[in-house]
Amino acid sequence: LISADTESLTITEAAKLLDVKRKDLYARLHAEGWIYRLNGAWVAYDRYIKNGCLTYKEAKYTDEKTGQECRKPYCHVTPKGLTKLAQMYSVELEGV
Repeated sequence: LISADTESLTITEAAKLLDVKRKDLYARLHAEGWIYRLNGAWVAYDRYIKNGCLTYKEAKYTDEKTGQECRKPYCHVTPKGLTKLAQMYSVELEGV
């Protein structure tokens, strides 16, 4: 059972819970049309943000070459998204 809280998971955390390799989960999410590449980062398609399966986040970092602050987009999996992924992979999530 997945708790009703709104904590989202990284793709890596979701892959661990689903017992699949991280690169395989990225490949599946891309093949299923959940995510796409934007300047080297994986970003959620808007429809999966709107339907509550993925969330948009930004990581802030300082570019070592320029010293300027940069932002890199990435996506997190919501509890709803994890439930859908578990169904896709025929995985039963216990105690999550």
